[in-house]
Amino acid sequence: MRQLAIKTAAGLILCLALCGSLRADTVTVGTPNAANCYPFLCNDSGVATGQSILYQQVYGASNFSGPFEIDSLTFLFAPSFGGSGTVLNGNYTISFSYTGAAVGGLSTDLGSNIGAGSAVFFSGSLGGTLGNPSFTINGTPFIYDPANGNLLMTITVTNQQTLVNPSDRGYDVGDSNGDTTSRAYVLGPGSTGGVTDGMGLVTQFTGPTTDPPTAVAPEPASLLLISTGLLILGGRARKLLNLKR
Repeated sequence: MRQLAIKTAAGLILCLALCGSLRADTVTVGTPNAANCYPFLCNDSGVATGQSILYQQVYGASNFSGPFEIDSLTFLFAPSFGGSGTVLNGNYTISFSYTGAAVGGLSTDLGSNIGAGSAVFFSGSLGGTLGNPSFTINGTPFIYDPANGNLLMTITVTNQQTLVNPSDRGYDVGDSNGDTTSRAYVLGPGSTGGVTDGMGLVTQFTGPTTDPPTAVAPEPASLLLISTGLLILGGRARKLLNLKR
């Protein structure tokens, strides 16, 4: 019985010290100060068959404090512009790679922006996904190490329904500062002759839940709970020992 009390106390300490630290790591890149409908909420290319838009966005390595596993992406809806925020029908292929291009320095030849480590994160239909207030895309984990360069996201959209804003569509939250993220895109087929500017979608990168992510000191409330639990278990252990004697 004494061993049972000791094991129970140890389990309580472990649970309070570690289980309370369970969390999903997230990094949000961009300051909400603008809005944009590319590449999810509008298609004014006039092309509904084949490639509708080739979209790239570069994220500065300084946005990440260290190696990061990207498991999902979340984009935010901008309600002040109206619309439903429902993602247009079409096929979306999202890839990640490193890039030698700087934020604000993407080439209009989008193929030349793609660097080492290119890998498909997601490929499939997103049509009908309600993006209000936000929508999340889960994909094949991509391990990004900022020590190896900036992060490039490439989205190729094909067979996207044509719908020009302003309409009953909406806009996603963007960042127009051009200091942490920027974009390049080609409307319709091809990968050259694109447009580059300082706009970018505010993007939340989410990694796996870690247990614990770092050595986290218990909060005062947790310490109090641990102490109380130990006192209770200690008292019960003494009673059991006295009874045994």
